[in-house]
Amino acid sequence: RDITDLTCLAWNCFVRNVEIASLGPLLGQIVVALSSLAETHAAAITEILRYLIVENQSILSPYFNEIYFIPDIPMLSVVNAVLRDHITSSKSAAPSAIDEELKHALKGVRHERPEVRPYALKALLKLLKSNQVLLQKYTVGSELVNPVVTEIVATILRALREATDEVKEECSKCLGVIGAIDPGRLDLPILNSSQVHKSYEIDDEFGVELLTELARTYVAAEDTQSQDCCAFAIQQVLRIYNCVSTEQKSSGAQIWLRLPTETQELFRPLLTSSYSASISERPTSAGSIFKCSKPVTYHVWVQKWTTILIHQLEDSFAKSLLLPCSLIFKHDIHPAIHVVPHVLTLILSQGTAGAQEQIHKEIMAVLNYCAHSKDSSHDSSHACVQTIFGVLDHLKVWLRKTFSSGDDRKSKYQRQTAEMANVQAFLKSIPQDVLALSAFRCRAFARSLMY
Repeated sequence: RDITDLTCLAWNCFVRNVEIASLGPLLGQIVVALSSLAETHAAAITEILRYLIVENQSILSPYFNEIYFIPDIPMLSVVNAVLRDHITSSKSAAPSAIDEELKHALKGVRHERPEVRPYALKALLKLLKSNQVLLQKYTVGSELVNPVVTEIVATILRALREATDEVKEECSKCLGVIGAIDPGRLDLPILNSSQVHKSYEIDDEFGVELLTELARTYVAAEDTQSQDCCAFAIQQVLRIYNCVSTEQKSSGAQIWLRLPTETQELFRPLLTSSYSASISERPTSAGSIFKCSKPVTYHVWVQKWTTILIHQLEDSFAKSLLLPCSLIFKHDIHPAIHVVPHVLTLILSQGTAGAQEQIHKEIMAVLNYCAHSKDSSHDSSHACVQTIFGVLDHLKVWLRKTFSSGDDRKSKYQRQTAEMANVQAFLKSIPQDVLALSAFRCRAFARSLMY
């Protein structure tokens, strides 16, 4: 048999052997995966979709709003009719109902699986075009635009960060329908101390954040190798925090209870799994990773730099926690972007002078390239610089929070003072004019003016 025939058979077996209610949250993702086979294997795909949408309509209908596209072919006419009836019956002209439809579409745009996002964007575009009058009212009806429009713009801008050409095109169409809006009228979230990681310490709060990020990465994995690497990292993090503990008051049990129910279900097999992996020895780096003569891609730069930094950690607990995560970075850089502020803060406050000097060289290599490069459209250098800016912002907030929460105990106060002095000295060693020029080249004009 052809591999695609076996794929259809596997899908059919899967949906019929899993409790139907458990398929609800996955329905949108399943339909997207099946739709790609509908043209060539219409009979097999029709059988599966009829089972899900027609025969089990009463159970799965609450999740029909997360189905953004089904091919319009004759064999699927009954399936499409059921979906149209559901949409018609639940549709209302009230603004609140339209807001809910828009939020459903935005949920798809933020979906972990990249193949779902283009279909969600097409559904969002259709909604925006069919509600132009209401959209106009939302954008010009008051001093600040409606929060729904702000959420749409913010979601689209996030989707553009690492988008395919198809997603970029759909995002551009959506922004075109919304029209030009003064950024000052958008109530976009601004980074504040409560949104920055609470401290440089690898504590329970960090454990919850890390496991949440790993859950997203695990679900979004596009192949078995990246999913296995992520499963190993999750397994190790759960073990190190002792999340399997039955003692309700233990920190591990508290971390587990703070995870969403769906994340607990996802992680439960990994509490007793036996994944193993060989982690390479400390990587060597001669000079900076970001070569000014031939800059590396943003993905490679983040992956290599974060891995090297983790190997330089002096804190044994933090190192044992983050080394397993480094295996994921070559497949997905989001966990690397998440942990790099923590790692840098630890090294700069507690690490050796050699490690601190290496960090300084790397940051200056990126900033100098961007500040003095005539090609201001180099996407790789711009992304690298934005990451540097994010890290520097994190260090400044950490300084303020550490200063305001100084410990009364003499020994800890002295340690905190020494660590703060290390970070302050590092921040002062980066020339403000280079920061300003780099920000200007990246068209971050407000930041440039700040420096």
